[in-house]
Order: sequence, then C-alpha cells, then structure tokens
Amino acid sequence: MYVWIEPSEFLRGSNDADEMANPDEQPQHKVWLDGYWIQRTEVTNGQYKRCVDAGICEGPSDGKWITEQFARQPVVDVDWEQAKSYAEWVGGRLPTGAEWEKACRGTDARSYPWGNDPPTFERANYYRSGLNGPADVGRYPPGANGLYDMAGNVWEWTADWYGETYRKDRVYRNPIGPADGEKRTLRGGSFFYGDLDVRCAYRGKNLPDLRYYSRGFRVAMP
Repeated sequence: MYVWIEPSEFLRGSNDADEMANPDEQPQHKVWLDGYWIQRTEVTNGQYKRCVDAGICEGPSDGKWITEQFARQPVVDVDWEQAKSYAEWVGGRLPTGAEWEKACRGTDARSYPWGNDPPTFERANYYRSGLNGPADVGRYPPGANGLYDMAGNVWEWTADWYGETYRKDRVYRNPIGPADGEKRTLRGGSFFYGDLDVRCAYRGKNLPDLRYYSRGFRVAMP
C-alpha cells in the first residue's frame, strides 16, 4: 500500500541550533518536491520473495526471506542493486533522499516521524527497544503521512549517491543528490542505532554492494 505525498515545499536538513545535527545535514533550506507515492511500510520478506520466485530478484543473503514466520518482517541482507531491481519490478523506484526525508518529517520540520520528542521503545524499534533485530512492519504507531518505521527497524536504501557537501548547493526543486559517488545514502536508522541516527534528517551511507542484516528499503512511485 502506498501513501500520496502532496507537492509542496518542506524544510530539509537541520538548523544551526540543533545540537544533534551533523555537518552534512546543514544548512537547513527549503526544497520543493512534486507529488509522489511512497510505500507505507518497508518491503517485507513475503513481498520480496514473490520477486525472487518470479525470477527477477536475487535472494537475500540470510534465510529469513523463505521462512513464513518472518514474512512480515522487512527484507534485509539486500544490496542497493537488489533493492532497485525489486522497486522496478513493482513499477516503482527507490525514493530520493529528499523524498524520503519529506515523507518522514512532513512539512513542519519535525525531528522524528512523531514530532520532536525523543524516541522511546513504544515509538520505534531502536537500540533501547531490546529486540536486537527487525520487527514486523507496522508494529509501531505511524508517524508523519501515516507511514510506518521511518525511524528505526532497518536502514533504508535511497536512490542518492552520498555527498558530504552537496546540500550547500541548495538545489530547490526535486533534488536528486550528486551525479556519482562511492557510497549510497541510507536513511532511518535501525534496531541497534540510537536517538541521533533515527532522526529524519540523519544520513547514513554504505557501499552499494554491501549486504547487511540491518539494511532494507521501501519503494516510491513516480
């Protein structure tokens, strides 16, 4: 199921007064995004298995994706190309970093999907939750735009290459990140990351061929 994100401006990044902000989140600036659809939850093992069964996607590195018990958990151990292949198979694509951030924080520049209060184990699957692994999607209350697990659970691949300073270019309309790079941008934190990493503005990064048990994704639609 997908949620429509209305075309509008939003405030991207973190302001100078935010003591939790990293330099690559600044300066905070206005960005305009056209409307788009984004998946309400992270892609699950059950959903991804259908792509593997269709002969399109390569199986993840772990064994959970073929186990019914874990069908509603987010698929993990998939690299960026695997995530991209699945997204294209369902008629979509990976969200840009700007699209992901707007979907996470809405248009009121909130720090977390639920607002500005710090995370708790009732709000998100992060390191204080004690689960030490992914939870079924939708287990925690939805945040901005009615989306689930935008903070914690698993990191999410986005379409963007990672750049330390590209925000300083302040591209206003539908930014897509650097033209090339070494690493792809990850968003949202995961089950063993803390308050800093599960903020909507935080940007992680990894080599695109990395497969890890805390990396997943969700799909956007044009």
